[in-house]
Amino acid sequence: MTSRTMTLRDRITALLRTRTGEEFCAACIAKMLDVRHKSAHQAALKLEASVAFRRQYGRCSTCGKTRLVATALGPTAAPPD
Repeated sequence: MTSRTMTLRDRITALLRTRTGEEFCAACIAKMLDVRHKSAHQAALKLEASVAFRRQYGRCSTCGKTRLVATALGPTAAPPD
């Protein structure tokens, strides 16, 4: 980041991008980033609008529970001509 302080959304984005393909629930994101669960959940909600991230029900890579999880999507193939 630049000289500004990273927002929680920025921190979640960085976490998910460094672990592309893994899925994390808000509770585990909160523990990893040392923030409140509600704060992690609200920040993760904002990522839903991005095509680079997905939130869906799945198994969390950290706790193994089936919950609403967030993941960074890897690079996508170019559409056929």
